[in-house]
Amino acid sequence: MAEEKPAMVIGIDDSEHSTYALEWTLDRFFAPLAPNYPFKLFVVHAKPSASSAVGLAGPGNHELPSPPFAMLRA
Repeated sequence: MAEEKPAMVIGIDDSEHSTYALEWTLDRFFAPLAPNYPFKLFVVHAKPSASSAVGLAGPGNHELPSPPFAMLRA
């Protein structure tokens, strides 16, 4: 029976930061060790839901109304 490799999970979205993080991981943990990779790589892509892109005031407006207790501090 073959030895089970540990899993490495990388979560990405559509941002440049996550693309950089994925490239960094591949460069550090996979490219130098090819073809004997030390991990099984699972890439999970997070796609924003429609509700997170559409605010209460319409698309593109992500500001939420202040909670009622915020007015008490004034």
